Parts: sequence; structure tokens; C-alpha cells
Amino acid sequence: GNPEWGCLSADQLRGLPGVVVGALPSICEGVFFELLLVISKFTSQSLISLYRFTTREQRDFAVVIVIFLLEVVGKVGFISVLGLGFVPTWGVGNWEDCRENWDYWIMGEWSLGCL
Repeated sequence: GNPEWGCLSADQLRGLPGVVVGALPSICEGVFFELLLVISKFTSQSLISLYRFTTREQRDFAVVIVIFLLEVVGKVGFISVLGLGFVPTWGVGNWEDCRENWDYWIMGEWSLGCL
């Protein structure tokens, strides 16, 4: 095949540490979303406890709606920040130097903007 297409994945290039580092973003995202659910449930219960409902069904429905809204806002917000934070500026001037990106100071030449 074409040698330019011979890209090695992290597990082939680095072995077990490459596998761990490759899986880490997915694991962190899952942990973050589980924490977000716990925070949403706690916030929902706290907000709903401020109001009086005539039936238990009304209270439960209100709790579910607040949890749903908090989850949607939290997840869409998280994905939006993640997506917009790592999207390089394409087509603006003669941009060739990845050192202008904020993630370069954290990751160096391995930052997403330099790939």
C-alpha cells in the first residue's frame, strides 16, 4: 500500500500505555456524564422541594422534567464546549503554526490542533 497511509494506532505504536491513553477520554467522558446525572438529580430534588404539589404524581413528574432539562443542557453544553474548543480555525489567513492554539501549551506538538 501507500506508505503515507501507514498510520499506526496508539496501541500499535506504544503498546499497553497507548491502549490506556486511547481509552482514557471515553472513560473520563462516561465518569463525567455519571457525575452530571447525580448533580442533576440532587439539583432537581432541591428545586422541587421548594414547591408544594397536590399529588405525588405531580411532584414526580416535575422532578423528571427538571432532571431531563438539566441533563440535556449539561450534555449539549459539554459536547459544544469540547467541540468548539478543539476545532482549529480553518481558512482564516495563512495559519500554519499550531503553537497559536491554547491546547499547544498543554500537549505540545501532540495537541489536536497540530494533528
